[in-house]
Amino acid sequence: MTGSGQYLMLIFVLARIISISSAADVSDEPSFNNGVTAAQAPNAPRPALPVITFINDITPLQSVEVTVSERFGISPTVLDTDVKVGADYEWRTPKNVNYSCFAFRPDYYKAIFQCYQPSLDSGRTRVYFLMNWKGIHHSWDKSKWSHVIDWTYSE
Repeated sequence: MTGSGQYLMLIFVLARIISISSAADVSDEPSFNNGVTAAQAPNAPRPALPVITFINDITPLQSVEVTVSERFGISPTVLDTDVKVGADYEWRTPKNVNYSCFAFRPDYYKAIFQCYQPSLDSGRTRVYFLMNWKGIHHSWDKSKWSHVIDWTYSE
C-alpha cells in the first residue's frame, strides 16, 4: 500500500471504531437484572454499595490524611479528608468500581492500597480499614482483621 492508501485505511478503521463505540452502552450506572441498568428499569432494586469506614488508631498523631480516587494519580479525587485519632470516617462508594486509597501520616509515612474492590466487596454492607502503627488492616465485621500493607517512609 502506498502512503496515501495507508492513510485512507487508517481513517476507515478509526471511523469504524468510533461508530461501534458510539452505538455501545457507555453508562456509568451499575447493571443488574441480566445487564439492565437502573435507567432502563427504574423500579428494579439497585444493588447496595457498601460504606467504607476508615478507623485511625495511631496515637499520639493528630490525624491521617486519606485520599480516594478511582485510579490513583489519574482520575479525580472522590474523597479527601483527615481522619482524627480515635475517630471513624464513613464514606459510601458512589459507583461499583475499584477505588484506590492514599493514606498519609504527618511523620511522612504513607500507604497506597485498594479500599474497594467489587470482586471482593460487592454485596457487603460495610468494609473497614484500621490504620495503626503496623500499617493498614482490612475487615468486613471488625472482629477478624487481615494486614493489607505496611507504612513506607517518604520525604
